[in-house]
Amino acid sequence: MKMTILELSYGNIRKINDLIISFEKGSKPIKNTFIMMSNGTGKTTTMELIKGIFDGTANNWSTTKVKSYKPIANEAVYGNFSIKVKFDEKIYKYFLDLNYETGVANVSSSTTAESGGGKENQRHFPMEVQDLFNENFVRRFVFDGEQATKVLDNTSNEAEEAIKYLYGLDAFDSMLTENDKILQEFQLKNDAGSKGTDQSLTNIRTRKKKVDEIITLLEVQARDKKVELGKKTSEKETVESKIIEINKNFTELNSEKNNIEKAKESCRAEIELCINELITNMRSPYLVSQVFSKSMLELAANMTKLKLPKTISREFFRELANDQVCICGRHIGVEEKQAILDNADTYLGEDQQFILNSIKSSLVNSEYSDTLVVGFEKMKKLLIKENSLETRLRNVNAKLEKEGGEEASALNKQKEQIVIDIQDLTNNLEIIQSNNDFDQRLNDQNNLKKARAEQKKYEEKIAAITQTNNNLKRKNKFETYIKDLTKLTNIGLKKDIIKKANEKISSVITDDFIEIEAIEKYIKLKSKGGASVGQTLSIAFCYICTLFEDSELKFPFVIDSPVNSMDKEKRRAVADIIPQIFNQMICFVMSTEVKDFAERFYSREDSQFITIESKSDSVNPTVNYDIEYFDSYQDETEVVEYAF
Repeated sequence: MKMTILELSYGNIRKINDLIISFEKGSKPIKNTFIMMSNGTGKTTTMELIKGIFDGTANNWSTTKVKSYKPIANEAVYGNFSIKVKFDEKIYKYFLDLNYETGVANVSSSTTAESGGGKENQRHFPMEVQDLFNENFVRRFVFDGEQATKVLDNTSNEAEEAIKYLYGLDAFDSMLTENDKILQEFQLKNDAGSKGTDQSLTNIRTRKKKVDEIITLLEVQARDKKVELGKKTSEKETVESKIIEINKNFTELNSEKNNIEKAKESCRAEIELCINELITNMRSPYLVSQVFSKSMLELAANMTKLKLPKTISREFFRELANDQVCICGRHIGVEEKQAILDNADTYLGEDQQFILNSIKSSLVNSEYSDTLVVGFEKMKKLLIKENSLETRLRNVNAKLEKEGGEEASALNKQKEQIVIDIQDLTNNLEIIQSNNDFDQRLNDQNNLKKARAEQKKYEEKIAAITQTNNNLKRKNKFETYIKDLTKLTNIGLKKDIIKKANEKISSVITDDFIEIEAIEKYIKLKSKGGASVGQTLSIAFCYICTLFEDSELKFPFVIDSPVNSMDKEKRRAVADIIPQIFNQMICFVMSTEVKDFAERFYSREDSQFITIESKSDSVNPTVNYDIEYFDSYQDETEVVEYAF
């Protein structure tokens, strides 16, 4: 299915009294439209109105927001905005009516071809895409710069969310929610046949509800602490960069500091090695003390003297029973033979003989040496050396701080506090997310794993009481299957998306090596901590284009000021990529974005260029479709009262 926007219509919206923007030439949709609006005419307003209709959020706008669209120039009581759309060959029209007196907005739709007959007081879309028009999906094709920068923000999960909603993976979440709902409904239905009393069932459900609330709270706390940790880490990196810049002015001290840090690192490695050697040697008791060694050697000598273990082995007596004469010289008859065989079982067998031989061999080699004494002496020297290096490092840092003046002192104190904050956040996050069953700090009030275990316990109790144990097992099995399926689907999708997105990025960003390494909620770049504003927008467009590329559903791409921060090479590359992916592009641009971007479409018959101006002496903006006027237009108007 293909979606195309055919027309935007305004009535009494801020500075626009009456305006229609068409995206058709004759009866044929125009593929690429560039709209330049003078400041204050309504570019950002238009983006808000389009989103409000398509995702349905306009119905919930606050009174203040609705009234903010009221024109200044007239006393209009009502305002309206509409979008005409074609899905394949069928025309739909969507209306947003604004009541400035009551502050109420209402979205309706019509599936008739023209002006608005047969309005339905709801948003109606073709069945194939009905569920897609929500806030999460719409903002991916009605796009702005703020949305673009989120894909590389390590405190955001935009990159992962885009995959989730554009590929419909949120359906898996709906399945899990519905799965829980089915079990709960079954439990409620079967309360009458439960073995437990109504009161006991109510009590258990009350306890489970409290655990559910704790889990929700812990999940929110974990998410917030991750965000704060990301901010603190970035703040620490910024402060450290400033400290490094100050320290660069003191080459000699800085060099000394680097040498000490390297020596300290090397010393620490030697200490770790020495510790491992000491632990290994301490497992041999004869090296710990001469007394131990002497005792072990005496035991070995006694075993040799007694001819152990062979002289008391079971096999010796069994062989003896078959002889005619005993080693003592007496005759061995039938009775004597049986007695020897019966008593042989009380002596050692071959397996025990092997063990004793091993012990005997070890005892024979239990000669004391001063290996441990030497090792401990070496460790003592290394620890003294490490302490000395630490003292020298503190002295050098103190000198650097002193040389850097108050600024360096303040930065170092700031860094110390940030490090403390990071450690506190890390500790708190570890307690919430830890899986360590032996950590005494953890309980079902502060740890997700233990809280979920408590939740599962109550689920099982409820299931037992309501005789739904089998249903709970089916629910858990289905949940595991869906989670595994979601994980595998994500892995496969991300692998393909990263490959295709990197191909586009390499064609757009040619002056630097930038490559996506992974998608972990946000886009993680290989060997880079971040990207410039222009690079970020380029990466975002390449990424979003990749997500839409293989979709059977073809959507328009509505974008605000896409290339303002890019250099000419990136602008040209983005101009070549976007039209290949989307069946229609509606681009709101500034005059600075004409060069190397909009102008690349001048020779294309499937493109149009619109200039909308707001004149101070007019209640309505003027619309110009002339390409030469568009090319030469420069916006010099002042910022108006509204924030567009």
